[in-house]
Amino acid sequence: MSEQEFRHIVRIAGKDVDGSKKLVVALSEIRGIGYNLAQLLLQQLNIDPNTRTGYVKEEDVANIEEALKDPTRVNIPVWYLNRRKDIETGKDI
Repeated sequence: MSEQEFRHIVRIAGKDVDGSKKLVVALSEIRGIGYNLAQLLLQQLNIDPNTRTGYVKEEDVANIEEALKDPTRVNIPVWYLNRRKDIETGKDI
């Protein structure tokens, strides 16, 4: 990969993350996403978690953001989520 493809700051899910960090570490810095969820999310999306964030393609960033909006879409179990039940109805979100 050439130097011009590297981005020093990447915006993922409304947060600027450092492009020099591994993707799994950068995702875990986003509020509500822990290391284990980030690891599982990248595994489900077939993205290498050890890739530097600055080298991630825009389409992969879009896939990550879509998966963060609805993690069950990429087959992440309901029990893996932080807030899995609605406060009023008690049903899974």
